[in-house]
Amino acid sequence: MSLEKNVVVPRTAEGTLGEPTTVVRDAHRAGLEAYAWTFRAENQFLPAEHRSSADPAERGDLAAELDTFLDTGLDGVFSDQPGLAAEAVAARR
Repeated sequence: MSLEKNVVVPRTAEGTLGEPTTVVRDAHRAGLEAYAWTFRAENQFLPAEHRSSADPAERGDLAAELDTFLDTGLDGVFSDQPGLAAEAVAARR
């Protein structure tokens, strides 16, 4: 199953990452793999705690955001910067 990332880890009113939901665990219990989309490195798409500056086009810390999501047990992610996402996933191994 493919999920918009905020279904997995919603954002708070302040724009930071909230508590993960149980959707990944529930999917796995139902025998499904879970993937989330769309991860982007630009600040305007990142949660507040992973932005590098106020410049919306500047790149922030995509790897840190991915760590939070991968900690939920996701089987994979979709990203507009697949090279960066692949590096972040490989660094966890």
